[in-house]
Amino acid sequence: MRAAKTRGSTAVLVAVIAAMLAIIVSAGSASAVTLKGLWAPFNRCPVEDPALLSANINQGTIAVCLAVDSPNGSMKIGNLSLKTGASETQMGVFGDEGAFSAIAPRGSTIVAAPVEIPGGLAALVCPKGADFKGDVCESAASRPPRLNAVKSTLESAGPPSNLSLFAAFEIGAPIVTLPAKLHLQNPLLGPNCYIGSKAHPILLQPATIIAPTPVFFRFDVDGTLDEEAGLIFEALFTNTSQGDSTFAIGTATGCGWNGRLNAAINRTVGLPSPAGNNSTVLNEVTSGLVGVNEPTETDGQDFSAYWHAAIVK
Repeated sequence: MRAAKTRGSTAVLVAVIAAMLAIIVSAGSASAVTLKGLWAPFNRCPVEDPALLSANINQGTIAVCLAVDSPNGSMKIGNLSLKTGASETQMGVFGDEGAFSAIAPRGSTIVAAPVEIPGGLAALVCPKGADFKGDVCESAASRPPRLNAVKSTLESAGPPSNLSLFAAFEIGAPIVTLPAKLHLQNPLLGPNCYIGSKAHPILLQPATIIAPTPVFFRFDVDGTLDEEAGLIFEALFTNTSQGDSTFAIGTATGCGWNGRLNAAINRTVGLPSPAGNNSTVLNEVTSGLVGVNEPTETDGQDFSAYWHAAIVK
């Protein structure tokens, strides 16, 4: 796959990459490695996956990796509206004559920074206008502000699927299905309080809201920009946003001792919440697609070797 030569400013390109790296550092991932230079945003690429390793251009297959980054966004779940933190989604992409399959990355497909829910525990378990009567609301209302705080983190609840890579260029077309769950954290909620689960995930299907601006360039195996002879190509798409308003939400589980707060959260948030009553938006989205510039019959193996060579020891 030959990449077109970049005509834009290298300074602008480097600034975009720096912004992507800042998002990744803030989100973090235990399964990520540190990669050199322009490889850095693809630090969880599943290059050891058998499907990617088998890529052979003579058989019409290629191996590439996708990284999608956003510094912030918003989410509405039933009656609950909240901001989302910096998020980074990665996956491998196995191409077969124009049809592409999503390959789950190292660790979690979605890595996101936690954010605080407005109003904290009191807002989460007590309906608006409540007079704080009853054990749950009294406990939430009397807690110090720092103990009332509830952190919410979007997490993966399964591997990505239904990838339609070129849908990223179409307004409103689903790009991929991302099973997710919302982790709610507070001492009173316990460690296993979730909205959504692996058994009953939130099925996010992000679609492009604003058409992206594409930039194409090449870099060397060591991650250094080389627009003339770089062995690696990258297609970088900036200045866009993605969203979804088609997903349904199940009920809260594991909240409080023996699930004691599940019912209070479900009642206050309005769970389960049907499709059409929920939404999510990712702002300032940057997407990168990276692979071998001129793939051969050993494309998958070459891609894996180049990626591993870029790991910072």
